[in-house]
Amino acid sequence: MKVVIYTMQLSAALPPRIKLEKELLEIAGHQVEVCGSPYPKSAMKLSDKLFYYCTLSYFRWDLIRLYAKKNYNAEIAIVYDLSLLPLIKKIRPTYKRLVYETLDNNVALTFFHLKKKYPFIKPFEHWVRKWVSSYETNTIQKYTDHLLVNSQYLKEIFSNITACSVNIYASPFENFRKKQALGRGDKPALLYVGIFSEDKGASDVLELQKELDVPLYIFGDKKFTLPALKDVYWSDRMPLERLYDELLKLSLTYRFVGLSLIRSSNDSYANQEANKEADYLSLGIPFIGNQRRTTEEKIQAGVGCFLHEKIK
Repeated sequence: MKVVIYTMQLSAALPPRIKLEKELLEIAGHQVEVCGSPYPKSAMKLSDKLFYYCTLSYFRWDLIRLYAKKNYNAEIAIVYDLSLLPLIKKIRPTYKRLVYETLDNNVALTFFHLKKKYPFIKPFEHWVRKWVSSYETNTIQKYTDHLLVNSQYLKEIFSNITACSVNIYASPFENFRKKQALGRGDKPALLYVGIFSEDKGASDVLELQKELDVPLYIFGDKKFTLPALKDVYWSDRMPLERLYDELLKLSLTYRFVGLSLIRSSNDSYANQEANKEADYLSLGIPFIGNQRRTTEEKIQAGVGCFLHEKIK
């Protein structure tokens, strides 16, 4: 069959999960086409931005309008996530089977970022979240055949709505490691992969590095003012192949310990799987974490230690 994957991600820079999903479907014998954004969010027209902010940045109306006009002559559609939710009703008659895929509690997460930027809307949180959540639930129930999520937490939220499957994040590093495993250097070093922000534990990471007095290597988007510190090295997001090459070189000198200190500052951060943890484990290194739900589960399974046990 032919499958179309709708996403707000840029066509020219698809995330690893969508690339892997496309690859697996093609291996299974399906023809797959990805319908992604032809331009970044910052390039939206003024009128589109107005509609976007009128619905509190929950929905990408520009892409919904654009995608609804396209005809792929396919049997199955996979729609990624809350940002394209209104598209589902528009394209439902076109497909034999429609799958909704979501990787976060986007109702909670979007409002969390919104109230940080515009604190005056905080008193309306209960009503806004209740309305958007109800809209998402009703749309899934009425127009979709199946739901794909990437954590047990999301399945607990959605499983009573429609048939639901959990597809946990699979780290691309698994494939790289099969070709060449990281070396085992003699010197200890800390590794942080992913967005570096206060809510992701940036302050706690820097405090731990200072206390342990070992090098810290950060790879990812920086959303935190990083002071000039001894033995702290930061590199912007880069292609996975290049990142793995960098880690290979460094691992000849260092023996890494990963860091996952995400704060439970909202419902999603408190409960959702952290991709960085799967990346660390796929690289074959332990990590230091906190008592956040899914982090705690992994550490109790023996893959590292809690922050308060860091001397281990």
